[in-house]
Amino acid sequence: MNYLSDWNCRMIPYPDPLLTNHDQLQTAFSYCVERFEIKRFCLMPEYDSLSESVSLFLLRQERIRESLLKLLPKGACARIGASVLLQPDLHETMHLRRLCLRGSRCLPIQLPIGPYEDWMDLELNRLLYRAKHRLLFLSFDRFPILYPTEVLERLTRIPNAVYQFNYRSLADPRSCALLNILFERKATVLFGTGIDSLEKLSFYELDHYLEMGKKTLSVRCLEELLHGSHLFWNA
Repeated sequence: MNYLSDWNCRMIPYPDPLLTNHDQLQTAFSYCVERFEIKRFCLMPEYDSLSESVSLFLLRQERIRESLLKLLPKGACARIGASVLLQPDLHETMHLRRLCLRGSRCLPIQLPIGPYEDWMDLELNRLLYRAKHRLLFLSFDRFPILYPTEVLERLTRIPNAVYQFNYRSLADPRSCALLNILFERKATVLFGTGIDSLEKLSFYELDHYLEMGKKTLSVRCLEELLHGSHLFWNA
């Protein structure tokens, strides 16, 4: 069984999918399928509530869907999600729930690059307890670099949260320590590449990252994390 999915695919046409070089995108998808055996892609265009309404984003999302899904090689499938940038008062955004992933109803959140600030704690609490969202934290492997231990501890204890890591993090001891904690807490972990261009694919060493993961994590831990990421597609 193929356990590999790309839960943070950034190969997204910009600024307009109709004006993009589709040959390169088609080559990139085929490369992922043939070399990495990744056959499922969740494309994550960024949504910024300060610059765009949900309605406009959904129109853009639909253009991406129409443009990209026909480029997938045989046997591959994809869905279009959203990478929702955490902003002050995000929870008050009209129709925000329409950006949740279908099935799991998770709201994918991208935290800002930089220090963890008090307003971020406040807004996450409002999203959780006022707006009643289930949160999916994208690029969680960046957090050990950006945030102190006490912040990581709070984030990993959020009820029913989902955490997305780059496959590359399996070669990073700090990320593996965090993966162990999440595994012990029976949290759902998703894996993705974060790759946004054909050029970067040639430098992405997925086999190496998986082998490093086998050396750092227990066999059971790694297999169950990858299997959970696989099963979440149909959640």
